[in-house]
Amino acid sequence: MDTGHSHCTDEQMERFLNEQLGPADQSAIEEHLEECAACQQAMMAHAAQPQEWQEARDALQAAAVGCRTL
Repeated sequence: MDTGHSHCTDEQMERFLNEQLGPADQSAIEEHLEECAACQQAMMAHAAQPQEWQEARDALQAAAVGCRTL
């Protein structure tokens, strides 16, 4: 990734969030995010996708039900 002249792509953000990047790319994106406010905001928005929040809610509810039956 050319961190000096470009922004993170949606694919890079998705792979970053899912820990699917190699060490060099992971580090490059981390360094870029420290300096680029636009990519910081995009990453936060990308990480907070409604479907992901719904999946997290569903998983927590299932875990809570499982705890009640113990």
